[in-house]
Amino acid sequence: MVLKLLLTNALLYTLHIGNKNPNHIYNLHQIHIPNIPKGEFVRDLGVYFTADLKWKAHINIIVTKARRIMFTLLRSLKSKNANFLINTYKTYVIPILEFACQVFNPYYAKDIDLIEKVQRDFVRMVYKRTTHRFNNLTDIVPPYTELLATFGLELLELRRLKCCLNLFHQ
Repeated sequence: MVLKLLLTNALLYTLHIGNKNPNHIYNLHQIHIPNIPKGEFVRDLGVYFTADLKWKAHINIIVTKARRIMFTLLRSLKSKNANFLINTYKTYVIPILEFACQVFNPYYAKDIDLIEKVQRDFVRMVYKRTTHRFNNLTDIVPPYTELLATFGLELLELRRLKCCLNLFHQ
């Protein structure tokens, strides 16, 4: 049967959220829809969900992806123009870190720091690349907040808060 073949190849899963969920078994046209095991995650509309609604998996995935793109940009773009590098960062990296932030907005300090570390590393690398007086290892990089002001960026935590407040206002 064609429908059976299509359903067996489709990515249909059941995600039971919560501890008191009865974990029913669901079927579609007599085909069993498998459950997502505890601790595993499923991607839906670009957001990675787990049964306990912890966002560690999602945050690790977006941070890894953002860091990969950040290092690719820095490796492939040999420019020493800070505005150009910051604009490419805003175009390619920040959307990955902020996509659906109203859903997963982290509340643990370690998750907030993990996301913020992407931007912290980027602005430090841009500063080192674009500052001509930064020649040896003894030169000191300014604090993160000062680098943000220099490059016209905001804390990612503040940007997420603004996104959440904007959604709440709408």
